[in-house]
Amino acid sequence: MDYLSTAWTGVSYIVYPIFYILFLILNVLSIITAPLVHLGHYVLSGCLYPIHILAKFEVGFQTKMWFNR
Repeated sequence: MDYLSTAWTGVSYIVYPIFYILFLILNVLSIITAPLVHLGHYVLSGCLYPIHILAKFEVGFQTKMWFNR
């Protein structure tokens, strides 16, 4: 049973630095891309703004059609 513990310790010493480096890379990438994500959010909101305006008129249009029945 001592071999299993030794093998697991060896594997953890090999795998832990790999995961640690990947974690650091992902954190740096998330910090770098954060402004781009916000910019994309603003661009998408700006593109969808006309639909938001048209949705305000939908309620009046549906009410008008309901009275015409």
